[in-house]
Amino acid sequence: MKLKELPDLSGAIRLEELYLCGCYRLRSLHSSIFSLPKLKTLELSRCMSFTILPSSPWRNSELKCLLMRACDNLQTISELPPFLTTLDVSFSASLKTLPNLPLSLQALNAAFCESLENLPELPPLLSTLNVSACYSLQIPPNLPFSLQIVNLCESCSLRSILEHIRSIKTTDTKYFESQQTLLNFPTDLQMPCTCNSIETPQELSPSLSSQFDDFSAYLDTCIRNFLKA
Repeated sequence: MKLKELPDLSGAIRLEELYLCGCYRLRSLHSSIFSLPKLKTLELSRCMSFTILPSSPWRNSELKCLLMRACDNLQTISELPPFLTTLDVSFSASLKTLPNLPLSLQALNAAFCESLENLPELPPLLSTLNVSACYSLQIPPNLPFSLQIVNLCESCSLRSILEHIRSIKTTDTKYFESQQTLLNFPTDLQMPCTCNSIETPQELSPSLSSQFDDFSAYLDTCIRNFLKA
């Protein structure tokens, strides 16, 4: 579509969904969009001219779902709606940063965001995280216990999690005898990802904290859910 700008939509008070997918000349959004009382879904996928989604008066917005897939030139999202539950920025290869994520967020898809280096603090209700093929990304060490689906295929994220485990010092080596499923991954699994380079640590060094116990059990659950997917 050749749409370059949007009209004033402040009168569309019953509008619940707005799809602008493929508006490759659209550079910005009309301010009226941010205050539509019933708007729940906003699709901006393949809006190639977007480079920054600027700070906006989202505080009055009830938006739940923001889709910005394959926005090739998008580099920054300055602010997100406060009640957002789903954010999809997958295949936005130039995206470098994400803003603070709303506490209500439940699903984040940033797959194939090759320039994304860091994630902000993940909200406590997040249940789905997809950061596959995020080659530059470093996963945060404190993942929410609410996560049920985690996709790390072809990402450095899984390696960074394992490195986090390896860096913990402990003298309780007996603990790891019952945790082999956490650190060993079968190589003959038929999975659509490349996870064959994971290695089991040969030596695990000294003093296990309760935080590590919790993190290990949680990570084990995440991996099992991921392998079942």
